[in-house]
Order: sequence, then C-alpha cells, then structure tokens
Amino acid sequence: MRRLSLFLRVAFVVVGLVAAACGKKATPLPPVAGSCPNNLPFTVGYLPAGFSSQRQSGPVAGKPSIKDVSIFHYTGAGGHYIEILRGGRRTQLNGSVGMIVLNHLARIGPISGGYAINVRLGPGHCALYQILSNETNDKAQELVKVGHGLKPTAGQ
Repeated sequence: MRRLSLFLRVAFVVVGLVAAACGKKATPLPPVAGSCPNNLPFTVGYLPAGFSSQRQSGPVAGKPSIKDVSIFHYTGAGGHYIEILRGGRRTQLNGSVGMIVLNHLARIGPISGGYAINVRLGPGHCALYQILSNETNDKAQELVKVGHGLKPTAGQ
C-alpha cells in the first residue's frame, strides 16, 4: 500500500480536528419543506457603532423577501444594515475563510456590496443562517465581531 504524502496526512488531521471541534458529523441537506420559524435561537450581543439595537422582522427596505426564509434586520447610520436570514441565503460568498460562530464552523467572505457569514447550527434547512452586512471598505472585521458576539437564547 502506498504511503500518504505529508500534505495529505496533515489535511486529514486538520479535517479531523475541525470535525471534532464542531462535535458533529456532516449531515446531508434534507429537501426544503415549508417556512422556518419566525424567531432566532440566538441574540446579537455586538452591533457596530451607529446601529439600532432594535431587531426588525422582514428584509431591509429595498430587498425582496425569499420564499420559506425568515428574515430579520438591524439598521445603522448612513443606510448600513445587518440582515439575518434563517433557512436560506440571499447570495453566494465570493471566496471565504473559516471562523467559529456559536461553537460551529462558519464561513465569512465578500459578497456584492458587502460581507456575509454562512453558518449551519444543526440539521435541516432552518438551521442554515446567513448574516449579511452592506458595510464595505475593509469593514469585514465588524461582521466578524457580530458573528463572535452571537449568544444562544436560553433553552436553545
């Protein structure tokens, strides 16, 4: 039997460590069936300066609703916003890096007009979240702080 290259051995170790850190095996996505609950299993503990702490239901002004996806948003000064989608995504990431959100592996990356975090908190389509911000000009760090500041709701 051929020995694995050092690169492949390291890759297997890294994948194993990430899986162990997440504490879950990858689960295939079930088919989408119905809309998601109109609540979130977490609260936002950090918002950038100038943002209202009042969470609003529905998409941000000018953004369309998405069938079977629950959407919430926070507004900030100068037309900036943070939008949270439960059960779907508004857009794809244009490249991404890993980060930990609520003890789960998440991906953060640029999107057209801002940044987004994609995270899956469990099985099923309603456990898929996308957190978007239209802040640009190297403001990805603010969205990282939002992701790290999420706190599980009691009983979740």
